[in-house]
Amino acid sequence: MVLTAVVAGLAAAVVMTAVQSIWVTPLILQAETYEDAAEVAPAPTHAAAATEHHHHADAWKPQNGWPRMLFTFTATTLMGIGYAFLLIAVYVWWRHPRNAAYGLLYGLAGFLVFFAAPGLGLSPELPGTAAAALASRQYWWVGTAIATAAGLALIFMQSRWWLRAVGVALLIVPHLIAAPQPGVTIRGFASCIDAPSRRWLMTAWSLMGVSLATRPSVTDVTLRTIAP
Repeated sequence: MVLTAVVAGLAAAVVMTAVQSIWVTPLILQAETYEDAAEVAPAPTHAAAATEHHHHADAWKPQNGWPRMLFTFTATTLMGIGYAFLLIAVYVWWRHPRNAAYGLLYGLAGFLVFFAAPGLGLSPELPGTAAAALASRQYWWVGTAIATAAGLALIFMQSRWWLRAVGVALLIVPHLIAAPQPGVTIRGFASCIDAPSRRWLMTAWSLMGVSLATRPSVTDVTLRTIAP
């Protein structure tokens, strides 16, 4: 089971790193030029100072080129393995997908829970851009992910109509509350990075869902391990 999660996470990391290096990293590098310029700019106004910003001039970051790509691949691999374990947990708790098509649906559900639904309210934070308070964003993100996961479970994992109605409500409520937003945003950059980010994340989750679904030994091995 551990090997399965590692292989699936590694495969997803290769795809995500390649796509990110081509489409996302150039935008981040361009945004960092604005961040560097802001560090030598005059003192911010009261409105700008009220917005929390976590980038510092002395903060360490990998050099551009292979060091940056290596650190990106390492972080993406760890993230992919963690998400692969979450998918395996769903397979064990609910049911193993009957084929690759069902595995694809599981993967897309994971993408919806952890990225698509929270991304409707919180765009990717680029260097040099304003952002709302970190704690507020984290609370909203976690609440939205939990509500989305519970909503999907109530809609698709049981048959009572009133619980399905509750599931639909759980999908909607976080967006009625609305995510915390900064006073100033750079929408051009955010929209440019948002679309490619969604594409490579959706591709990675789909790949993980399909690769784990095509290995029926995942739940078999787990059940044999925990069986009395």
